[in-house]
Amino acid sequence: LPPAVAWTSKPVPPGTGGVYDVRSFGAKGDGKSDDGRAIEAAFAAACVASINSSTAAGAGGGKGTGTTGVPTVLIPGKYTFHIKAVSLLGPCGPGINVQLDGNITVPQNPSLHIVPKAGPFTIMYFKGITGLKVYGSGVVDGRGQQFWERKGKGDRPMMLYFFRCNQTVLSGITLKNAAFFHVQVFRCANMRIFDFRTDSPADSMNTDGIHISSSLNIDIRRCVLAGGDDNVSIWDGAVGVTVSNVTCLTGHGISIGALGSGTVYPVSCVSDISVKDVRFINTKIGLRIKTFQGGSGKATNIIYDGITMENVRYPIVLDQFYCGGSLYCYGDVKTSNVAITNVTFSNIQGTTLGPEGIIFRCSRTVPCTDVLMDAVNITSPNPGALFPTSLNVYGTGGLHQSMPPVVLGSLPGITEIARIQRQLASCVGVTDW
Repeated sequence: LPPAVAWTSKPVPPGTGGVYDVRSFGAKGDGKSDDGRAIEAAFAAACVASINSSTAAGAGGGKGTGTTGVPTVLIPGKYTFHIKAVSLLGPCGPGINVQLDGNITVPQNPSLHIVPKAGPFTIMYFKGITGLKVYGSGVVDGRGQQFWERKGKGDRPMMLYFFRCNQTVLSGITLKNAAFFHVQVFRCANMRIFDFRTDSPADSMNTDGIHISSSLNIDIRRCVLAGGDDNVSIWDGAVGVTVSNVTCLTGHGISIGALGSGTVYPVSCVSDISVKDVRFINTKIGLRIKTFQGGSGKATNIIYDGITMENVRYPIVLDQFYCGGSLYCYGDVKTSNVAITNVTFSNIQGTTLGPEGIIFRCSRTVPCTDVLMDAVNITSPNPGALFPTSLNVYGTGGLHQSMPPVVLGSLPGITEIARIQRQLASCVGVTDW
């Protein structure tokens, strides 16, 4: 696996290997002309330069055709660049910057969007790049209003899609009015996302903020995320995800899952997730782990700490009866499920507009285990109005009483423990990075 990147909050340095201004490759920046091909051409030239730079550095500067240093693709400020879709493809040398200071818009008419020539339906597609840094003060407007009106029918473009990228930085820019996911991270490793913002309305369907699957060591910090679905969604194959100092404004909070549908992977494996010092304001959901009945795999080693919530409808949810359409369903209880184990909720406080505050609805056949509740304090504007749900969940209370109090079983039965162990073992050796 690629080595992990040590966290640093230092600003992204400017490139020293030449600047590739997209205007020099034909981009007009008038908000009307299609500048997509010019952006692709600028990136392709910078990609070649990064390869040559690496060759020059490796040869002591004697044989390469390019200067040493990291080349920068510049999408300059004070301009609006109109695109339908762009594919920015590696492999390049071990470093390339995309400085996005200008604004980017896409067609308002859904029929005018196109699928990139080498990738999924997305606005900006980054594939197979090592050392990519996307940063700046620019705004990408997905103009998703007409897609929202279709209420999920038909294909919708994602905004930024990172596929098989390593050592990646995403910083500074704003994505707004998404038609679908704001950011998709798939089969990537060692990515840092910081000082980044999403801004889509609460009623914009399926506009996840940052969607992570089959990826390793993803670090999200100091972001402000607003949308109509999960602010951060952590899916199958995500390992080592950290979310800290993030503010969620509207949306469905930070979700793990839904796991176990079997439509993408036969086994769902998620582990080593840390969510700390996060603030939720007026979101529908705060912290949630959701799985389908009948699935296979595990969600384990998960820590939620230092969380603040304001007017959150469902603050804390463990749901092993997720079915996609409604919030909960119980019609089809099966003997298999994704195991949820070793989950810590600590130092969590806030207010809820809902009647329960804490909802633990776990499967009888594969219950939730090793759940720790310490210093959790969820209150309602209506005193005595909270009635938490605790179904088939086992664990312990910490040193501090949690409110509203939830009942945690001490130990599941031998048959249930055996089923849990089988689910944990199903993830041994399963990687997809």
